[in-house]
Amino acid sequence: MPNIEIHGTHKSFAADLGLRISGVLEGTKYYHDVVLSIMGDSVTDLRGKPKAFLRVIFAGNEPSGIHDDCMERLTALNMDMEIVMISEFIPTKP
Repeated sequence: MPNIEIHGTHKSFAADLGLRISGVLEGTKYYHDVVLSIMGDSVTDLRGKPKAFLRVIFAGNEPSGIHDDCMERLTALNMDMEIVMISEFIPTKP
C-alpha cells in the first residue's frame, strides 16, 4: 500500500494535487490500495522559500513492480519527492 504524503501546500492546492495524483494512478492494479495524506505543514528552505514535496512510502512486502510503476507515474507531476522504504506493512484483518 503506497502512502503518499503531501507536504508544504495550502489546502486548496493540496486538494487539487490529490486529484492530479488520483488521475496519474487511475487504472493501476494498486489504485485502491494507495493512501493519500495531506499533512498541512509549512515547508521552506533556509531562505524562507516554500518547498512543497511529496513523501512516498513503500513497504518491502509490496508486490513486485508497484514501486517502479508508481514512481514513473508520479514523476509526471513535476514535484520534489522523498522516497521512504519501510520493511513491511501489516494490514488489518477484514
